[in-house]
Amino acid sequence: MSRLSLALCGLVLAALPSTSALADTVTFDFSFTSGDGISGNGSFTATSDGSDQYLIQSIMGKTSTNGKNDLSIGSLLAPNSFPPANFGTPNDNLLLFSPKTDTYSFDGGGLAYSLSNGAIVDLFSVGENDGVLLRRAGAKNDNNDPDGLANFTIAPEASPVPEPTSLMLLGTGVVGMAGILRRKLA
Repeated sequence: MSRLSLALCGLVLAALPSTSALADTVTFDFSFTSGDGISGNGSFTATSDGSDQYLIQSIMGKTSTNGKNDLSIGSLLAPNSFPPANFGTPNDNLLLFSPKTDTYSFDGGGLAYSLSNGAIVDLFSVGENDGVLLRRAGAKNDNNDPDGLANFTIAPEASPVPEPTSLMLLGTGVVGMAGILRRKLA
C-alpha cells in the first residue's frame, strides 16, 4: 500500500505547480471616450509573458460612434493586421500593465478589433497620450477616419485563482485521505 500512497502524494505535488499557470491569465474591464465622438466599453482577456506585458487574446463589448451607433465588438484582429502599411505602427494587441503600480498603457501599435458593421477600431498610446482610430467599413482613403485623443480606463477583474495557502490546504487533505485509506486497507 505504500506505493499507492507515494503515487497519490506525487500526483498531488506534481499538480500544484501547474495550477499557477492559471494566474497568468487576467480579464480586464475597459472603457474609453474620445473627442471625436467614439466611445466604448467591455472586457478583454490577456495572458502575461511573465513581465508586465500582456497579450490580449479575446475581447467583447460595444463601441459607439458619434454617440448614436451602439455596435457590438465582432472580433479581435490578429497582430500586425491594422492599420494598413504606410499608415502607422501595426497593432500588436499588447497591454503594458504593472500590477505593482496599477498603471497601464497600450503601445503605439495598440489593440485592434472589428465591429459588427465591419468598421475597425484601434486603441493605442503614444507617449503620455492615449488615442483611438476608427476605420469605417468600405472607406477608400484614410483621411475620413477620426483619429483623436481618448480617455481610457482599464482595470483588472478579480482573479478566481486560489492562493497558495488554499492549494496547500487541499494538498494536506489529500495526503490525509491517502493515510486513512492506507490504514483501512492494511
